[in-house]
Amino acid sequence: MKNNDSTINAINHYINYINKNNNLNIQYISQEDITKGQLFWYICFQDINEKSCTVKGNINQFNIVEEKDFNNINLKLLKIY
Repeated sequence: MKNNDSTINAINHYINYINKNNNLNIQYISQEDITKGQLFWYICFQDINEKSCTVKGNINQFNIVEEKDFNNINLKLLKIY
């Protein structure tokens, strides 16, 4: 897609669809709501964010606990300190 916002909305819609149809408990949190010691998955869509998938935004101090790569999607399990 040519519009990043449209792409992100489409991906979020698809994740919500998978969440609902598979009885998963996926919850979105904003960067402002993340607290010290918290673990969460950071999703990086490589088609939008480049192949490097660096953590962006207000997240400065963290450890990468686990990392998984899928087809153009990178997941990082982060722990804030």
